[in-house]
This record gives sequence, C-alpha cells and structure tokens, in this order.
Amino acid sequence: KTMVMRPAASAPPPFTSAGPTRSGHAPIVAGAASGSASIKVLNGAAPYDKELWSLVASLGWLGAATPEADGGLVSQHAIFGGTEVLTARFTGEGPGIFVIRAKSFPAEPSGGAGWVIAGMDVDAGHLIVPAMTGVVFDKTHPGVNAYLEYPNTWHAQMIVYEAAAGSALLYSTDAQLYSKSLRISTRGRSTIDVGIHTQAVAPWPSSTSVPTIEWRLKAYSGTWRVAAQTYKDWLLANRPPVSNANHPWVSSIRNVVGVTTTDTSQLTSLAAQLAPSQTLLYLIDWRSVPYDYNYPDYTPKAGIAAFITAAHTLGFKVMLHTDYVGVSPGNPDYASMQPYQVRTTDGSQLMGWRWDWPVSEPTRFAFINPAASAYRSLWIARVTAAVNALSPDALHLDISAPTYNDGNGVIEGRTYAQGSVQFHQDIIS
Repeated sequence: KTMVMRPAASAPPPFTSAGPTRSGHAPIVAGAASGSASIKVLNGAAPYDKELWSLVASLGWLGAATPEADGGLVSQHAIFGGTEVLTARFTGEGPGIFVIRAKSFPAEPSGGAGWVIAGMDVDAGHLIVPAMTGVVFDKTHPGVNAYLEYPNTWHAQMIVYEAAAGSALLYSTDAQLYSKSLRISTRGRSTIDVGIHTQAVAPWPSSTSVPTIEWRLKAYSGTWRVAAQTYKDWLLANRPPVSNANHPWVSSIRNVVGVTTTDTSQLTSLAAQLAPSQTLLYLIDWRSVPYDYNYPDYTPKAGIAAFITAAHTLGFKVMLHTDYVGVSPGNPDYASMQPYQVRTTDGSQLMGWRWDWPVSEPTRFAFINPAASAYRSLWIARVTAAVNALSPDALHLDISAPTYNDGNGVIEGRTYAQGSVQFHQDIIS
C-alpha cells in the first residue's frame, strides 16, 4: 500500500512554504519535491523506508547529505546569505520510523528555524491537526495561510495525514515544551505544504541557537486513530495525567454553573433543577473587590463563607475563580513582581490583560512569568489563606492555558512553559 504525496511541478524555492526568509524558516523537505512521490506503508521488515530515504538525500538545494556510520544522513544548509547554518540529521530508528533532527547555529540573532513537508495531496486525503478543538485540512478547506502555535492554538505536537490506503503520523518527542508553529501554504490547489518551525528561546535579539527538536514520521495501514495512538502512548509515558483518585467526585460532575451572588435562597431553587452531587458551582465574583480588580488580593467578601457552607450542605461542589498570572499595577505586590512581568519576544514591551488600556483602568493587570519562584510563592500564600477560610472543592486558574516565549528569557533555569508545569505541581502539592 502507498499513501500518495503528489509530486510538485518543481521543487519549491527556499522559504516559500514557511514564511518570510528573515523569520528563520529553512527549507528541509520530507515529501514529494523530487524523485519518488510516495511514502510506503511500512510493515516493520526494514528499519526505515528506502524510497523516502533516497528522496531526502536527493534534495540538492538542501546541501550535500553526508552518510554516517549508523546509516544516518547529515545535511547542512546555509541560510541568510551564509550567516546561519541549519543542520539536519535523518535516521531510521525502529520498525518503520523515520527521524528528523534539526538545529540552527546562527552567527547572528535569529527567531528560529524550520522545515517543510511539501506536496501533501488534499485530493487523495486530508490533514488532521489537534488545534482549536480539532481541525481538518482538505480539498474544500485547504487552510492556506493558517498559522498555529504550540502549545497555545496547536495543542499537541503532532499531525496526521489520512488517505484511503492508510495514515502517516508526524510527531515531536520534545518534552521541554519549546515553542513551535505550524503554517499551511500551497503551490497549487491540489496540494498543501506544511511548515514546521521551532522558535529560539527569547529574547530573540540575543538568541544564539535554536533548540534541537526531534520529529518522527511513520506510516500506518489504519485510520488516523491508529496513527495518533503512537503519540498518545508517548504522551502517556512522558507526561502522565494527574490522578483524580483523591477527588473521585470530579468524575461525577455533569454541570458547571457560574455564580455571582451570595443569596443562599437561590441554591434551593437550583437544587430542584440540577442534581447537586453532579453540579459544580463556579464562584466568579467571590472576592472583597470586584471581578478582575487588585490581583493577587484574594480576601473573601462578606457572606461568601456562609454561601459555600449552604452549598455544601445541599451537596454541591464549589470552585473559586483565581487568576493564574495576574498582578494589578496598583497592588502593593506589583513592585516586587514587575521584574518578572512577561515581555514580547524581543523584550521591548511588557504584556498583560488590557495592558494597552489607560493606566486608570482597574481591570488592567500584568502577566507574571510563573517560572519565577517568588511569584509562585506569593500566589500560593494568598490563595491558601482563602482556601483555608472557605474550604472550596476546586480552583479555576484563569489564563493558565496560554504560554509565552517570554522576552525576559529563561528565569531560574525555566522557560515560561516549564515554569507553568512547576507552578501546577506546586499548587497540587
């Protein structure tokens, strides 16, 4: 069986599929740019697909591919007029697994480096991307110019191409949560090119290299679900989910109700409409100050403790709203936290919620990088006091989903994403 990667009329010029040349994208193609145009469905008899292997080795504008003792190939490609070199290593590892490792060594500052799968046939199949709750790119919706960022809008570092003959999985084994992006372009309506880009760790004006990221490509005779299982297995082994064994009630929740009142009489009415044991009350405006004011002040408002007690008596579970990274500039804690306020990737501008609004706006607050242990300790101290006073069942961590390639650079040995992982662990413990 074969899964067709339709041949392009000619090899794509450098950078066409992956954005402007100065953005740091470099042309590595594992696909039908020249020579053979198929990825064979592998049966495990060989460590890698010879046809695909020879295809990659034949891409002349990548630079010469140098064989290595283990059978791997190394290609170096000068970009930006020779001021930066992208080194790519291609190997076959395990039954039917094709591995690409790329790293950029710039002689001048760079925002990142990337490579492209070119000529993906959307007449014969479609591309499935775990982004924005799930996206399918096909002939009707080719997604040209779509741009997705991992881990914000591109939620899992994998994609699957599915056709009648089978599926092909591309996934990364990066466990460090480095920032990546995916861009869709085309040189014809019947094919799309998928650009994979790895960002340098900010701040970009002083970045000197791009992290080495491993990507694995493997073909399957089954559907996209069969292909995706390989990544799911890797994810389970490398980032196991947190157990709910200590909180079995979580599995019973079927309703989440936003609450902005302390009127306990409304709880009786709600209990008549919804099963309390299956309902989580999300207390949005429970603090002594209005919603989104004066973070990280988590002092409870009058009457909220009695409301929570009444809710628990009826069998409801209760969740308090918190802001995961918010510190208001008018709060006394801002002065000590301001050095850790998130910046744009070039380090030039501070970031926050409504940060470009007038300074008099009370709901305007800074985003603080959770890699800073001082911030994590501050947040936990403030919220713990409220938890001890109110005994809620859960916390809502607002703005905990996005991550940023913070222009402050690495803080205490961690990027923003790595700091966020540590913050979650700190909260749980």
